[in-house]
Amino acid sequence: MSQVKKNIKDKKGNIPSKALKPESDSHALSNIEKMLKNKLRRPLSKNEIAKILSLSSNSGKFENILENLLLTGKIIQLKNNKYGLASSMEMVSGIIEVNQKGFGFLIRDDSKSDVFIPMHLMSTALDKDRVLVKIMKSSRGAREEGKVVSVLERRTQKIIGTLKVKGKFFYVVPDDRKILKNIFIDNVDLKETDAEKKVIVKLNDWESPKMNPTGDIVEFINSTNKVDLMGTVLLMDNGFEERFPESVLNEAEKIVFDPSVISERKDLRDEF
Repeated sequence: MSQVKKNIKDKKGNIPSKALKPESDSHALSNIEKMLKNKLRRPLSKNEIAKILSLSSNSGKFENILENLLLTGKIIQLKNNKYGLASSMEMVSGIIEVNQKGFGFLIRDDSKSDVFIPMHLMSTALDKDRVLVKIMKSSRGAREEGKVVSVLERRTQKIIGTLKVKGKFFYVVPDDRKILKNIFIDNVDLKETDAEKKVIVKLNDWESPKMNPTGDIVEFINSTNKVDLMGTVLLMDNGFEERFPESVLNEAEKIVFDPSVISERKDLRDEF
């Protein structure tokens, strides 16, 4: 059987930050998956799947359905440009939880027992990523084992770490011990005096587990206070930016403050 394409990317070549488009409906996708289970006995082309769904392969509706079936791991795009049903190829999707020693466990979307992923079969998956896993024969008894074949949704987009320098090359050692590989830095305007500083790195697309991930430094963290750093990590882990976008700050500056309203308000600043 043809190999599975490693990552599902958006039109810009990036792994999407969300698995489903806002206009998609997971219940509708489940119904479509059931329909395909009855018809998809072998890998099919895009046109053949469109015919099963009674849609034009060039229609926006079909493109949206196909993309979301791929992003949710319900179907797999093979390297021969055909598509197969994930469940029929013993593949399951879910959230991966990574151990500091490098192995992981897949928390399956279908709520069945977790799947053990050995370190050498983790591919480029990071903690809390949504991934597609191929189920394999277990060598450890009853627990199922698997290997990551695709990262469906990259949960970790930014990483905090310490900037290091070796010769002319800069890299970041992540603070998160679950990230075992250092991140090579693409920035060309760094100086040796920047070494040992705390930074935030935005990851680039990472496809090959044989290579280190790369990224760009987007911010130097001035504070060395552990509480401040923990707050920054919590914000990033939950998808919040530490700073407001420039457009929001510009709008805020346009607000005219009327000092006369202070007398109409209760001042609680010293209470909290």
